[in-house]
Amino acid sequence: IFTGKISHELVYDYLQRADVFISLYSASNLGNPLFEAMRCGKAIITVDTGTTGSVIKNEANGILLPEKELSCLPEEICRLLSDEDERKRLGEGAKRFADENFWTWDERIAAEIEQTIQASLEREVTTERLGEMVMERLKPVDEVAYIRFASIYHQFQDADSFMREISK
Repeated sequence: IFTGKISHELVYDYLQRADVFISLYSASNLGNPLFEAMRCGKAIITVDTGTTGSVIKNEANGILLPEKELSCLPEEICRLLSDEDERKRLGEGAKRFADENFWTWDERIAAEIEQTIQASLEREVTTERLGEMVMERLKPVDEVAYIRFASIYHQFQDADSFMREISK
């Protein structure tokens, strides 16, 4: 499925529809798309670039192709598409690795907020500035979380009342 940009909330819906996830970036394949596919339990085909081999173990939780030997890609795609048991085995391995080693998206957002709060306490930042810092930190990570946080934050009359509310 080639859709162009989709909202983060739809990523998992699209990934669930896939039989195989293929990532062929030339620099490094480690990033949110690969991690999200693993979390969804998808059979993965990727290229051994950068540190991808530290996450994808060939034939254990995905297919790791040598960087300069992509001629076997069509064969690997056909093999996985025609073997449901193998797709399931690799997908289960990918999900198990992701569950044991990666945060969920919500855990990452919570950690971003917690790290910002800790940094503000160390620097004696005003609560108003803290709200701004959280929004600055969330915006590049997850625009939806940023918008939600900003709308909740701005419902309060002042930053102190907001901080008292989220500290409950």
